[in-house]
Parts: sequence; C-alpha cells; structure tokens
Amino acid sequence: MPTPRHDATITDMNNTTDTKTTIAAAIICRAADQPLAGGVRFGMTSELTSGPLDIGTERVARGEGPPLHIHHHQDEYVVVLSGSLRCRLGDRDVDLAAGDAAFMPRDLEHTFTNVHEEPCDIVWVFQPGGFHPFLAAVDEVGTFDPAVLGPIAARYGHELTGPPLAALLGL
Repeated sequence: MPTPRHDATITDMNNTTDTKTTIAAAIICRAADQPLAGGVRFGMTSELTSGPLDIGTERVARGEGPPLHIHHHQDEYVVVLSGSLRCRLGDRDVDLAAGDAAFMPRDLEHTFTNVHEEPCDIVWVFQPGGFHPFLAAVDEVGTFDPAVLGPIAARYGHELTGPPLAALLGL
C-alpha cells in the first residue's frame, strides 16, 4: 500500500504563498531517543529526513567549541536558545544572544565558543544532512587532536583550518 501523502502550503517570511508542496510523513523524535555524538544530541538525522537535513542540539560550556573549519558540502544554521555564543564567520566575530540565528554557507571558514560562565544552548541544522556520521567518527577516535581529526574531517567533506576560537581569544 502506498504511503499517504498530504498537501501543505508553504508561506515564506514575506507573507507570500509558494506553490503546493507534497509532504510524505511527519516525523517526531523524542529527546530520550536521540543519538548522542560529539556532545551533540541529534533530533533528526539525514536517515530520518531522507537526506535533506541533520538537526541537533548542543549545550556549549565556557571555552568549548570546535576548531576553525570549513564544510565543503553543507550549509550550517545555528539558533541560540539560551545564553550567548561568539561566532567567527570568516574574518568577523559576532555575538549571538538567545533568539539570534546565524547562517554559514558552505565553504565559509567559521567556528564558535561560549565566552560567558553560563552555558549556551543551541540548535543547529545542516543542509544537506550527513553531518552526524562525522561526529560519530570523532567519538570513535576520542580526541580533538587536529593531526588525528584532519584526515577524518576530509573524508566527510570538512576541513580543519585553525585552532578553536577559545584558544584564539585566550579563554
């Protein structure tokens, strides 16, 4: 029996209506069922969304954050839920507060850290999906040593380009 399909109208931020789009099924993920990799809880993986997205949540403590890096095959979106986050986007540092969002297109060097004592909770989205296997591979090696992570990152279309932002800021 074929999967039931439902039509939905998509409305953009300018209150204009797009053409009808077909949605195959709704997906619900409970927090308790979300896989954890690299400190990130994955709400939706590319397997669940049939490829288009990875969605995850992360709590960022003071001084935490990845090394400077580039995603060559994916765009990244980050939304701050609580606390604040300092992002380096290319050659510019930007502070994001609760409710703020940032878009990092593929091939833009970027990173982030929390410069405050209180933790920062974020939601991030990768499009297309496929980021979570990289973090699972990071968990397997158990180190953030760039000499070890560089080849792993390259295998997944990512490039480590420098130290974490916390190190650059002297945190």
